[in-house]
This record gives sequence, C-alpha cells and structure tokens, in this order.
Amino acid sequence: MLFLNKILALFITLSAFSTYSSAQSPVAFKRFIERRLNGWEHSFNQFNVADFHKSEIRSFDKRQTWSAGELTDFYLIYKPLLAFCKDSSRFIDIYSAQINLEKDKNGYTANPDVDGAVFLVDSKANDRSRIFFNAPSRWIDDADWLTDTTFLLVGITKYNSNQKHPLIVFGNTKRRSLIFYESKNTACFQKKSGYQSAKLSAMHIKGL
Repeated sequence: MLFLNKILALFITLSAFSTYSSAQSPVAFKRFIERRLNGWEHSFNQFNVADFHKSEIRSFDKRQTWSAGELTDFYLIYKPLLAFCKDSSRFIDIYSAQINLEKDKNGYTANPDVDGAVFLVDSKANDRSRIFFNAPSRWIDDADWLTDTTFLLVGITKYNSNQKHPLIVFGNTKRRSLIFYESKNTACFQKKSGYQSAKLSAMHIKGL
C-alpha cells in the first residue's frame, strides 16, 4: 500500500509539472489567439505559433499602493480600455501611460508617448505592479486573460531593421512572472496596415 501511495504521489507531481509546462508552451495558446486575438495574429505575414521560442523570463515589479479614490478617478477615463479577468478582481492597463488620455464633452484626446509602462492592477488589494515597459523597439498592443490568474500580452519587437516581429508574453499572477516568446521565422513581420485593438478603435480617440 505504501508503495502504491508513493507511485500515486509521483504520478500527481508529474501530471502537475506537465500541465504547467504545457501552459508555458506558445502552442497551447493557439486556439485562444485565433479566437480572442485574431486581429493581432492576422496583422503578420506567415504567422505560426509553432515558430515561437522562449526568449526570457522576468518577474513583476514591486507592488505599489493605489487608493480606492485614485482607482475611481482612473476608471472615469480608462475603464473601456482595460482588460479585466473573469471575476473582475484584476485588470491589465496597457494604455494609460502610453496615450495619456484627456476627456472632455467632445470625447477623448490622446497625448501619445513613445515609452510607457504596462500595469497589472489588483482592485481588491488596491495595488498595482509594473509588468512591462514599452519602448520604441518593443511594445504591447493588446492583452487578454486565459484564466483569473494567467494572461497573454501580445505586441511587437524589432531586431536590426524597422520590421515589426510578433511578441507573445505569458503572465502568471500567482508566480508574479512573465515568459516572453519570439518567432524564429524572420519572414514573420507585421503588415504595413499595422494593428490597433478593437477597444482602442471603438473609442474614436483624437490624436492617434
């Protein structure tokens, strides 16, 4: 009986490891991307998720306190652009630091900045963490949640040319980590039409 219990414990451990490992494989996101982020996917030539490889792993920055009042004021402008998890306890903000919106009676006006942080906000704990920093050579275009604790960021990265290659980032709030994936296919680059998320397009923002 003791031997069988040990075998069972080993099987459970290996199954858990296999599940977590497959969750880190970009191929595991294929259907999700096709269903939820297909506009971004189709903005690239020769896009194939099987061509992606793990390029780096990073941790989230330290948590910063965010008061309920600050969050309420933030919602007044940016809520339509936020990516909420299913239970709405957390959201990803990829735009506020990058487009710096102003709202008036005529709508929204952007004051874009080349650089800008991407934040993960926990509205129940009233804190936020910087998880990515946009730069001229690498930025995030969209975000969506796989589960209440895991998510994908998608965007572009540039190498030695001006061509924009796809970037996929898998985030895990429990591990507070990010895994970056880049395509090995150098012919996979973004079309001239580029990409703008449906949320951003729907707001008809001036200055973008």
